[in-house]
Amino acid sequence: MARQANEIYSATTLPQFGKVPNSRFFIGRYQDKTPSNPLSHHYHDCYELYYLYSGERYYFIQDQTYHITGGTFVLINPYEIHQTGNLGHFGYDRMLIHFSKELLEDYLAVDSCLNPYKTLDADIHIISLDPQQQTFVETLLGTMEAEFTQNHQKENAYVKISLLQLLLFLSTCKPSQNDEALTQINTTQKTIFEIIGYINNYFCEDITLETISEKYYLSTFYFSRTFKEITGFNFIEYLNNVRIKEAKKLLLGTHMTINEISSAVGFKSNTHFGRVFKNIAGVSPSQYKKRSSI
Repeated sequence: MARQANEIYSATTLPQFGKVPNSRFFIGRYQDKTPSNPLSHHYHDCYELYYLYSGERYYFIQDQTYHITGGTFVLINPYEIHQTGNLGHFGYDRMLIHFSKELLEDYLAVDSCLNPYKTLDADIHIISLDPQQQTFVETLLGTMEAEFTQNHQKENAYVKISLLQLLLFLSTCKPSQNDEALTQINTTQKTIFEIIGYINNYFCEDITLETISEKYYLSTFYFSRTFKEITGFNFIEYLNNVRIKEAKKLLLGTHMTINEISSAVGFKSNTHFGRVFKNIAGVSPSQYKKRSSI
């Protein structure tokens, strides 16, 4: 179950649309007895596992909003825009794990039959555990966090094996029946989520504030204000972030030139693409490709 909102991270603050400090592995628990202020939508170039021990939260993933309660896992793939936040006026207790796919490469090379990413690859986002499963998972998470902390926040063989065990366990769990978008949202939210879905699918086209407003029969002023209120972004910020995250994937996964990628993700100007990319990623497209290949 999940929904829309944000949260303060323990041990590290994650920049909007940025990397975690240790992009190969991070685990941290955070307890808040009072609702925290929302954190902007963001994404990572690593996987995220979010386990809620207690409380209730909204979780927004891509263009879907979910409701989660205690004993629920949320699974986020790289580059999926997400945000979590409060439901009501109560606190919560959660564990957060970030890890890169490369972290487990050595173990998977030994046994090619293992597929710990089965659930993640199937785009299953929500898994609600029964009490027995919760006991097993919470014990495993506790020992992982202790090992990670005692070794000065460094990955080691025990942490890797424990993560592999956790992923394999989750692959045996049935997806939550609530792995569907909430139906209890108002008409305005529904429209904005539809627009987000449209942007996610057609970002490469000539999308503007005016064309979206016309398509969904909204005034540009109302759409701009409402989009900002619900997502935390203004329209062009969101569109650019979607385009740049796709550009990152093309830079790393294809042999396309930077100019070809610029056009493919919807930019009319290569210069503008380079400027927007650097503003969001912190480096130029060529630097990003070079740095990631090292």
